[in-house]
Amino acid sequence: MTGIFTQLLDAIRSRRSVCLVLVLGPPPLAGSRLVLSEAGVVAGRLPQGPAADWLQAGACEALASNRSLTRAAAEEILPGLEAYFEPYNPRPVLAILGGGHVGKALYDLAAPLPIFDLTVVDDRPAYANETRFPAARPVCCDFAETFEKVRIGPRDFIVIVTRGHRADRLCLQAALGTPARYIGMIGSRRKVLLTHKHLLEDGVPRGALARVHAPIGLALGATGASEIAVSIVAELIAVKNGLDPTLLRSMSAGLELPAP
Repeated sequence: MTGIFTQLLDAIRSRRSVCLVLVLGPPPLAGSRLVLSEAGVVAGRLPQGPAADWLQAGACEALASNRSLTRAAAEEILPGLEAYFEPYNPRPVLAILGGGHVGKALYDLAAPLPIFDLTVVDDRPAYANETRFPAARPVCCDFAETFEKVRIGPRDFIVIVTRGHRADRLCLQAALGTPARYIGMIGSRRKVLLTHKHLLEDGVPRGALARVHAPIGLALGATGASEIAVSIVAELIAVKNGLDPTLLRSMSAGLELPAP
């Protein structure tokens, strides 16, 4: 059994999504342990026949919901078949592109939360280093090389807060080539429209731009880097929890605030 848990630990350390499966019954399967990913077996051996598909489906269900579960199979699959599924999903990456004042405020707010693994990218060594961002992975590179250095998956988040329009546009175009769950860009509505115009002229499909949350953050009337960071983190949490920030914005817009 040591090999099973060694491979499980290796998968977790390499940020792979895997599920530990403990077969509870019937004999002789009871006590079997496997490590499964959505693609198949990582460690252990699946039984033959329909039970294998059932165990794989259970692992995929646990990984998708990110919750442990116990399942019992229908009698026609295998009488008495029952298993426990424990998913191990890595925390989503939050890639902050831009280590300036807004990026730093966002990092300061997000770092204590047990939600994301943080990466901060900047093309200036003074703004992408372990001293400035001790709880993040700092990446110092040209923004055009960002996603050669930073691996982004379908559960990950990208926030673009660089120091200039050109770098923002460069980052956004590159970000749209990733499968990120969330892409947000700071800026006024005028800047966002201008950036979209340039990207459309560069051949970026209009449908791709619909993925972008911009202007970024919930509409809190934020001013200053710290308040902007709060609005951004609030939106990130909403998306992580499956809420629609567009709906939240329309709801908040309809609220009548009491007089001070």
